[in-house]
Amino acid sequence: KESVLNAIEKRTLLGVSEDIKIITDTKFPPKIRLFAKNSREVFYVPTSEDWRLPINLLWQATEMPAALIVTPTLSMLTHRDTGKKASAARYSYTGIGNPDYNIQFIASLASLEKINGFSLRSAGYVEQLSSLSQLPSTKEEVELSRMNFDDNSRVFLGSDASEDKLMDVDWYDSEIIHFATHALISGEMKGIEEPAIALSRPLNGDKFDGLLTATDIRGFNFPNSTVLLSGCRTATDYGAQSANGITGLSLAFLTQGAKNLLVTQWQVPDESSSRLVSHITQNISEDVSAYSVVRATQEIADEYIDPFDWAAYIFISNPGRYNSNRVPHSSSGSGYSSIEFA
Repeated sequence: KESVLNAIEKRTLLGVSEDIKIITDTKFPPKIRLFAKNSREVFYVPTSEDWRLPINLLWQATEMPAALIVTPTLSMLTHRDTGKKASAARYSYTGIGNPDYNIQFIASLASLEKINGFSLRSAGYVEQLSSLSQLPSTKEEVELSRMNFDDNSRVFLGSDASEDKLMDVDWYDSEIIHFATHALISGEMKGIEEPAIALSRPLNGDKFDGLLTATDIRGFNFPNSTVLLSGCRTATDYGAQSANGITGLSLAFLTQGAKNLLVTQWQVPDESSSRLVSHITQNISEDVSAYSVVRATQEIADEYIDPFDWAAYIFISNPGRYNSNRVPHSSSGSGYSSIEFA
């Protein structure tokens, strides 16, 4: 495991395929593969240490045709929402990206460490503040993603991708909610003790701080939504230790009713992430399913040969929410398997 974790730290997963296979044989032994071989989707409950391992890459090594869906806890495997069915979402797609990061504002908050390379979607690694200020591929990512949906969609880009702007609109009432921004883990910026989505500098600095934190997210409801968080390390709070596995942004969205999440396990490169998510949203516009990720990675894997560039994204849901309002595929059925590994 250490060799794989070190490879992620060095931002390359080339050369560790044998180590991946060894871990895969432990996590997904033959008897489990036999159980899952006729399923279209497999729901997997990770252990706390699994959140730092490349979950999708481990599953891919099994060569199973089923798509992997991460379910954070065992209780969620049998959870059924008891509330009344939500009314239809007002918007088909809402995209937020390419925020304007004011250099002085970021400099006053950020505790920056020197890490070579500056095109990752995390705010805490960049030496050059001018590089931190913008994520050049996110504008195109959001605009291309919007083209996959009908006219009942909207985007917030540049200065409009701000906390005060979002608080004035019902951004949460959308089938697809897509954030293409910097993402922060706890401790990554001075005074920030929980994960957050970094938005444009607020116009009203007395009321807003420019960060949409996990606590802020708990003030909204997302009963219709599939949420895409294409910043760095959004799967859980990698800045804090937790025996429960999932915390932070993912937990906040799930607690507030989100049907599905697409989140990342490590610092994702800006360019390849933009390409991948554009493919994912194209697939999601046709079928909101875990296969949107599978197909998208297949579509760009020849262009980006290092799995580090595309394997960070995982699909999170639970059987009750995932299968609600879904149309079974007649060719392969709609069954699923729920699996836990200690």
